[in-house]
Amino acid sequence: MSTHWTGPAWQTEATRGCVYTHTPTDALYFVLNLCTHVDTGEELVIYRRWDADDGKVWARPRTEFEDGRFVYLKKSVP
Repeated sequence: MSTHWTGPAWQTEATRGCVYTHTPTDALYFVLNLCTHVDTGEELVIYRRWDADDGKVWARPRTEFEDGRFVYLKKSVP
């Protein structure tokens, strides 16, 4: 039995403009964009805290973002 979210594809894939819950911390994150690492070609997710305006932005490999540690919450515009 899989422990990962198995909802519709648009809810399991990192999508620009959507808010996700980080399952280990319950923090909310907003996906700003998707990009490709210049040297490795790896797809990255660019995101920030939804509920904090501290100016921090993170990048994480898309495979990590979509492995179950982030769960889709809603489509939104900051």
